[in-house]
Amino acid sequence: MLRYFNPQLHHLLNLLILLFVAKEYAYLYLNWKEIFFLLIFSAIFEMGLSKLFLKKVKVKIYSAFTTAIGIILMLYSTHLWLYLILIFLALAQKYLIKVQDRHIFNPSNFSIFILLLFFNSYGGVSAGTLGHSSYALILVIVLGIFILVRVNRWIIPLGFMIFYTLFEMLLIDQNTLIFEDLFERFYSVSFILFALFMVTDPLTTPKTPLNQTIFAILLSLSAALFDKFYGIRVEHIFLALTLISPITLLLEESKLKEFIMIEAILTVLIFFTLSKEFIFMGVPL
Repeated sequence: MLRYFNPQLHHLLNLLILLFVAKEYAYLYLNWKEIFFLLIFSAIFEMGLSKLFLKKVKVKIYSAFTTAIGIILMLYSTHLWLYLILIFLALAQKYLIKVQDRHIFNPSNFSIFILLLFFNSYGGVSAGTLGHSSYALILVIVLGIFILVRVNRWIIPLGFMIFYTLFEMLLIDQNTLIFEDLFERFYSVSFILFALFMVTDPLTTPKTPLNQTIFAILLSLSAALFDKFYGIRVEHIFLALTLISPITLLLEESKLKEFIMIEAILTVLIFFTLSKEFIFMGVPL
């Protein structure tokens, strides 16, 4: 029966479960009233954008809720206005930054990039929204694997975890990288959330197994290189995903000109972000 169940709705229900667990049993910086307000805002804004750009009101707003919940789970701030701005920009970029009706960036990850680029003195990337409970970790893994098998996106998270571990061990100074710290990353629910729910967006990642493998290798290599040259920080996996996302245009659409142009802009912005001395170090992932 589940195969007739909309995968987007299935994904949303998984995130709603995680949101409930984060709020009731772990760490979340917003109260329920604020959470409901942000969800309603995301739905209204999605419908407004669809009316403006598609000339029709989009009734199925799964992606709006998914984006809002992803931002709520992944970020922390005491400023409600910051969540509103990031949700606004995350949804708007789907309509403004695209090639042949295909948006390039995962909305939630795009919001993190904007946060680090412009607003990191007002908030940061949360490394423990769901805490470090074994039960929460198991719940995330089960929900994640269930949806990934359905949408055929298991290669990217598995490849990312394998190659990320390999590159970290090869590139990072062994006096800096402690194996227990690396293991702690994989134990962290936030890392698993990134791997299972963020890097597997069907609209912004490759479709074929070979291209998915290439995507996973480049993503893990970029994150490890950022760790090597700028210190081991939680923000680097999100910056790496931002940098690598346009590769889908090259791998599956053969859009070389668009790829080069977008990558040139991203490279400048990302290295400007990395060079900031006041970038949040975050909690160990």
